[in-house]
Amino acid sequence: RVKGLPEPESLLLDVNFKKCQTTASDLALFLNTLNPSLDKESIGRLAPGETVFFNGSLSGNPEKFVALGHLSTTSMGNVHLEFLCDNTIDESMGLRGNILVDKLDLGGILCMPDMGELSCDASLDGVLGKATSFDIDSMKIASFNFNGYDYKDIIVDGLLTDNKFDGSISCADPNLDFSFKGLANFSQDSNNVARYKFNLNVRNINLHALNFDKREISSFALRSNADIVVSADGNIR
Repeated sequence: RVKGLPEPESLLLDVNFKKCQTTASDLALFLNTLNPSLDKESIGRLAPGETVFFNGSLSGNPEKFVALGHLSTTSMGNVHLEFLCDNTIDESMGLRGNILVDKLDLGGILCMPDMGELSCDASLDGVLGKATSFDIDSMKIASFNFNGYDYKDIIVDGLLTDNKFDGSISCADPNLDFSFKGLANFSQDSNNVARYKFNLNVRNINLHALNFDKREISSFALRSNADIVVSADGNIR
């Protein structure tokens, strides 16, 4: 249902989607029409050959709208979305809401064979586009498969920008029990340095169980309070 035509500033949308199906490349074209700053080429390369089924709704105006939806695939899991979208940010789209992921095959979607299924729920407040950032209010990872092992009970809180994370991560998996709090900047700043400042408490990590070491006994624990600066030439101080 569309109201307010022909005046663009009065335009109101109330659209329901039922039994829709598409592909990542087609979805990328649609999202790019809503916000041309989104990288449709990168989005279009996701989940090659997979059909995505969608049921949901979109209500509001082209600048600010509420998007509700359930995405399912033929073999790569399901995602449920509830977001308030703000299209008034310069060359970006604001997103605030919740996401529930059930057995999503990250390896198949991202074409990274070491990754497996992810199940989690999260509350996010972020910006997607030219300057991407996400304030993760609470992300609870029930399970995540990597390198043939299912990691359990991971909680993430913090701010994630392009190549920087500032927040906390805790994991209560029996073979990876740790807590992290601090800053990890994976890219260089204006001074051409990358900085890592954090407190890390690894209560137990079993490398054999995690499929990183073939030796049957391969585990350790450690505590660290670090402030590391890595320069452009690789020097650490």
